[in-house]
Amino acid sequence: MLWRILRAALLAMLVVVVALFGVSVAARHHDGPIGPFPGAAFVSGEIVKGPVSDWSFTAGAKTLELEVSPDAPRSVTTWFVVVDDILYVPSASAAKKTWPGLVEKDGRVRVRIAGKIYELHAQRVVDPVMGKRLAEAVKEKYGVGDGQPVPDAWAFALVPRA
Repeated sequence: MLWRILRAALLAMLVVVVALFGVSVAARHHDGPIGPFPGAAFVSGEIVKGPVSDWSFTAGAKTLELEVSPDAPRSVTTWFVVVDDILYVPSASAAKKTWPGLVEKDGRVRVRIAGKIYELHAQRVVDPVMGKRLAEAVKEKYGVGDGQPVPDAWAFALVPRA
């Protein structure tokens, strides 16, 4: 009896692992990320030409899709905040993730939100005053943190491409 229960539990775990692996592989070839799984380059969406001076239309959204590394595109779903009409993407434990390092090497990014694609340039935030403001914005929007910058977190300002 115990053996059957154990066997059923192991089989269920195997099914879950195989399913997660399948989704992660499929996401690599998908039009953008699938939930927490990184995806490929954006295929669908209207490309918006010109700079955006008012990001208030994003107020109801919790996440956006960020495409990085144009020479070998990959995309992720991430949080964002808007401060002083500039779009920012934070990354906790940034050094342990792939996408922040790729963005630091090549700041050309594309953002997809509400079916529209914006071609932008990412600049890492190094100013401690802005870091504090961003931590406060993240706390207000997502209810996490204490409004103080986290040492291993990075943030990028997404500004118009030159």
